[in-house]
Amino acid sequence: MLLVYGSLILSILDVWVLWLIAKHYHWGWLVDIVVNTLWFPYDVITHQYGFFVLGFAYYYIAYIGWIHRNDS
Repeated sequence: MLLVYGSLILSILDVWVLWLIAKHYHWGWLVDIVVNTLWFPYDVITHQYGFFVLGFAYYYIAYIGWIHRNDS
């Protein structure tokens, strides 16, 4: 159950974050970091350790987006 509902909820949050960023809400990058942090305990509980690498990639992308948020 956790595998199905957990990934569904976290995926919906990820889509919401993408929408925030697409609408140019600068704080969307900060929300992205919070949502990404929620994935780490989920990865451990469900034994999906491969997503840790992806999680750190998301952190890096969020960092780049945050520092370039005023360039547009």
